[in-house]
Amino acid sequence: PEAIIVHTPYSSSKYVLDIAELLRKQKILNLGIVLNQSHEQSVNSLYEIPVIAKIPTSKHIHAAAIRKHPVLHTHPHCPSSRSFKMLGRKLTV
Repeated sequence: PEAIIVHTPYSSSKYVLDIAELLRKQKILNLGIVLNQSHEQSVNSLYEIPVIAKIPTSKHIHAAAIRKHPVLHTHPHCPSSRSFKMLGRKLTV
């Protein structure tokens, strides 16, 4: 089994450590961290866990949520959508 940790600026960084430890104990491969609603572009790892994607904060995500459609459909060329697409390509390789 494989897993990805999704971290937002609103959750504690301790959450990352707790989940990473749980994955290790369960012998689940941690593929890395996705920084959701990211403002920081210089972070490449968190607690020695690689950051595999940074999804930037975007007004388009909120607009898509109100319309109840994925941002990839409502705003396919916005930075957030491009980041989601890049993450998808990384995970399918």
